[in-house]
Amino acid sequence: QSPIKTNSSLTVFWTPATVCSSYLTGYNYQILKESDSQKILQSGYTRNTSASFHNLTASTNYTIRIYVSTIAGWNPLTYLSINTSTSATVPEAVRNLTIYKRGRNMLGLRWAAPNATYGNLKSFTVTLSLGKNVSSHTVEPTPCVIWPELYCDTIDNLKPNRRYSITVSARNYDVDEDGVGASVEGLTKEASPTAPENLRVANRSSTSFGLMWDHPELANGVLRSFLISVEETDKFDQDSCCQLYPLVEVSVTQENAFYDVEVSGLHPASTYFVSVSAKTVGLGPSQSLVVTTRPPHLPVTVLPPSTLTFYNAEDNYEESITLEEHLWFPQERLSEVNNSNIYSPLIKAHLVLVLTADSNPNNNKSCILDPKLDLLLHTLLASNFSFHKEYNQDKYMEVSDWGRSEDCGPLYIDQKSRLVAAQVTEYAGTYNVDLRYYNHKPSD
Repeated sequence: QSPIKTNSSLTVFWTPATVCSSYLTGYNYQILKESDSQKILQSGYTRNTSASFHNLTASTNYTIRIYVSTIAGWNPLTYLSINTSTSATVPEAVRNLTIYKRGRNMLGLRWAAPNATYGNLKSFTVTLSLGKNVSSHTVEPTPCVIWPELYCDTIDNLKPNRRYSITVSARNYDVDEDGVGASVEGLTKEASPTAPENLRVANRSSTSFGLMWDHPELANGVLRSFLISVEETDKFDQDSCCQLYPLVEVSVTQENAFYDVEVSGLHPASTYFVSVSAKTVGLGPSQSLVVTTRPPHLPVTVLPPSTLTFYNAEDNYEESITLEEHLWFPQERLSEVNNSNIYSPLIKAHLVLVLTADSNPNNNKSCILDPKLDLLLHTLLASNFSFHKEYNQDKYMEVSDWGRSEDCGPLYIDQKSRLVAAQVTEYAGTYNVDLRYYNHKPSD
């Protein structure tokens, strides 16, 4: 006889066993999920040739094991295996149903998928009620643009200043019926939005920075624009502080997961207080952060001392080479160099780096100690490199606070290696680096 199934129970049947060498007393039984054959969910004993199991999960494959029990006991290694499944059922209720935007004639919804869908999602049914007027429409399970892990729907052509009741239910492919509905009420009247989310710095230079932020959690209206306020609060060159920067308004033409703006025309080595607010019918609260611009590019004041020791990878011994001053290339980004002496105190270190031709990202250990400086150097050099020595005008330093060459092992230089002199500047924890490359391979 075929199993009897519901979405939460199973009853299975089997033919009586024939026992020749002992006396049959009954049957032991167990039920397990096919996906986890080690975990016994339910077990029992019966004298009948059927067993029932309850409190199971819908649309789930199960394995039922039947063991013959005699007066001598039962063998756990020998059993009848019955594979079956519970029947399908409708999904549970959608989660976190929220009205995130509203206008005089529209309401915008978002929600998360049910915890249990009992099959692949086919659609959502959105039901709108105002008094005795009830209407429904179907929404495909397409992720939101703003929140890719959620689902969204905008209902238009509504009456202004009315409170609507909205129910959203999910449907799967296995059962031609909607699941349990989740409900929310919404008023067709605009209000001010909440603050933008996750304001962050996308990039920065000595005279600009890029900002990014996410859509407000609740627009509460039709999002029209974002207002960006930038105020200089401190500067290394105190005599020229502080800059007045005009408000910037970024128009919104469509909903996005994030928005961005580039703020330029700023002072180098300066601190700015930045705030971003969203605007609907009114201006909402702001999210703020402090941003520092990088020090300006400065002339490289000190080149490495002329004698450099390295490990010759081809000949397997340590040797010294002479670095000739005229073989250093001109400074990178020379057109951006600030020749003012005001910023000279921001020069913190001079480093010798070795670039390699190895582009494997798994081999990019540089032995630079500060993660922010390490990231900046990788961006500027666009190559794997390693720290070798810190130096001043007279000598190479045995110990450096900027890098640990011993953590990278011996310095191997071959035909594909290249030396770089890096001048590090720093203001309020924000770095800049000026570079000069050596135009001569050490093994030449």
